[in-house]
Amino acid sequence: MNENDFLQIIDECLLLSASNNNTLTKEQIAEVFGDFAPTEDNLKNIYNYLISKGVVIEGYMPEFNIYIDKSDSEGGNAEDEDEIYNYINEIKRISDIKREDMSDVLMQSVIDKDEDATKELFDYVLSNIIDMVSDFADSEYLMDYVQECNVAAASYILGREFINESREANISKFGTNEILNMVDEIVNETRELSQKALRALAHEDESTKRAADTILKKVNYVNDGVANYKEEYALEPTPEELAKYLNLSVDEILDTVKNSGYKIDGINYEKNDQ
Repeated sequence: MNENDFLQIIDECLLLSASNNNTLTKEQIAEVFGDFAPTEDNLKNIYNYLISKGVVIEGYMPEFNIYIDKSDSEGGNAEDEDEIYNYINEIKRISDIKREDMSDVLMQSVIDKDEDATKELFDYVLSNIIDMVSDFADSEYLMDYVQECNVAAASYILGREFINESREANISKFGTNEILNMVDEIVNETRELSQKALRALAHEDESTKRAADTILKKVNYVNDGVANYKEEYALEPTPEELAKYLNLSVDEILDTVKNSGYKIDGINYEKNDQ
């Protein structure tokens, strides 16, 4: 399965969940994947990614705490933010404590394919890259950046994508310092992948803000135009009169009303499709 096929299948899962109250069963996910049967480890990553996008998967709970459960935080944004920052700080605390053990952990993960060792490696790597989300601390979508960082790390480490032929062939020949250097390489590789994911999310975030800002400016422009027209002529403007007054097309006037979600004073009509 190539990347495009995989992303298309993920999109199909998200669309299916949207039509089912954001809920999927394992059977439904397996049916969407069809002949592209993921490995057990990759399937867990897929579940975790879907969960990060707000999908509830019946009968599945993550085996480790990648995502913050917001269900207990109903007291407002401040509590949510505290929970996010507490989570980030807790992850960062892992960092220096475990480095001396990472040589044995990486050996067990690569050679023995030990699942617990791979999870421990994931915790260590995540603790060393989670600081990246601090660049987005002022964003109202901070939780999305935390999740994106988690998903990128989970995909690379828990999906065992960090293992290449050279590492698999040579790790048993290396001493402790060489293996720790390999761990550092894996951290840097995961950081680069996460940076790309965060930049893509930031671009999407900015694009959404720009679009919303553009709509709001046009709404305010039209709304002010109505007020000025009424003050100047003591009349309610027709769409045609307002369009001419503001040097806009009639369609632009009506689309602004229809698409913005705002009620513009003096304008309460629908676009005529002829």
